[in-house]
Amino acid sequence: MRRELGMALLLWLAFTIASPGFVLAAVQTGSASAAIAQDADSSAVDRSQPAPSASVPDSLTLSVEEAVVCLSVDKENRKPVGAGDRFPSDVGHLTCFTRIKGGKGGEVVHAWIHEGHTRARVPLKIGSDSWRTWSTKRILPSWTGHWEVKVMTPDGMVLRSISFTVY
Repeated sequence: MRRELGMALLLWLAFTIASPGFVLAAVQTGSASAAIAQDADSSAVDRSQPAPSASVPDSLTLSVEEAVVCLSVDKENRKPVGAGDRFPSDVGHLTCFTRIKGGKGGEVVHAWIHEGHTRARVPLKIGSDSWRTWSTKRILPSWTGHWEVKVMTPDGMVLRSISFTVY
């Protein structure tokens, strides 16, 4: 227990002094399983590249180099298309594109939040030290207002938050 408290203090200190670039020291002490939780009217989809099955990251440094909400992803070039912070209510679906540095073998989670209500949590594998991944969320016409996608570690540490409006 003493070791666990020491590790928790070390992690808290690392997170507290992390730069605004959202760099954090990641320590994984075991494997955990994640599930996609979504409401009946949503369609969050994991569209990440295939990842190796390693459960412990090769790199201890994880940072979000880019995170945008967009209309789609150019899959050939792996780049976001139609990035913005305002989208019409008839958009149909939106995509959160994330470029991660470090964390090979680990995982990030996209939490899609509408007006304070989590609509979906999408776990995404990190397959290399420079990795692009994305999730897609169906947007119903009645879901107008403030939205946010939080890019997080599996245990809930927010690495980046992207706000946008559906009008």
